[in-house]
Amino acid sequence: MKKLIAILIMVVVCASLFTGCGSKKSEEQQAREEIQQHLQEEAAADGVDLQAEIEKEASEAYAAMDARAQEREAKQASKEELDSYYNPLLQAEYDALIAATTAEDTMAHGQRYNELIEERNARGEESGISWSGRSSYLLIDASYISKAMFLSAEKYSDYDEYAVYHTGDSTFRAGKPDTLLLMYAKKYNSDSWSHDWSEVVFIQEDFFVCRLTLSDYFDSDCYYEITNISSSYVELCALNLDWSYYLFDITGTEAVLTEKSTDYSDSEAYKSKVAAMIPNEEKMSESNDYVPYWDDTLDELNKMIIENSEFGAASNSYH
Repeated sequence: MKKLIAILIMVVVCASLFTGCGSKKSEEQQAREEIQQHLQEEAAADGVDLQAEIEKEASEAYAAMDARAQEREAKQASKEELDSYYNPLLQAEYDALIAATTAEDTMAHGQRYNELIEERNARGEESGISWSGRSSYLLIDASYISKAMFLSAEKYSDYDEYAVYHTGDSTFRAGKPDTLLLMYAKKYNSDSWSHDWSEVVFIQEDFFVCRLTLSDYFDSDCYYEITNISSSYVELCALNLDWSYYLFDITGTEAVLTEKSTDYSDSEAYKSKVAAMIPNEEKMSESNDYVPYWDDTLDELNKMIIENSEFGAASNSYH
């Protein structure tokens, strides 16, 4: 019967398209009316009040449309209510993050901003709301952590080189936040293009600093390349010492040499030890995303945050 009613409704709707035009009934219109009459007679023979069924179906359809419209209106009202409450708070935290001049304030405002985003999103999800597009507010990535780390290491800003390492794709795919490690390096010859480092410092996200005094281990004419690094260990290759490898523990205030390979005969055993100490999921790579473009000044650090939060509405006024 449902199928019968649906067919009749379709016939009635199609027939209505041709009414009111002032022309004579076409053969197609007459055929539709005959089908409609036949269906009504068939329904009557089955003891069905077809008109009542049609009215019921129509009523239910209109009720469903009204319910969907009310749901959309309720979602929009909830979204506007959440926006009116959270957007000013988010903007205030973002402004405070950009204005922050200390590592502690930078971390506090960046963390609070992201907490507000997650809180608002959770409340929106309860109402079936999601935010998208350029008008949305997005989580700030680890750029604010990088700014905080640079500010905590201001006394090393006169060193010759700096770099930021991050855990990257492997932890992202595992749903873990990106972990950063900041490195400053001092050269024997600041004009040299090579990594003739005399001293390196590593700054963790909690601002803990480990110093590696390379001059205690090597002569001044040694050049280095970082071949493996994590938040706990760093492996250096001494390029002009027959490609010798040295693994340092950087969990303390002073780095400690734990393994080395200066003879090709022990390379496999050495590699196994390094793989055990720096497993793939903990390996870091150098990142350009969390490094200021020109130098490590406050203005450049803020530009880095703004560029990396380009699609968050809180940053719109800074672009």
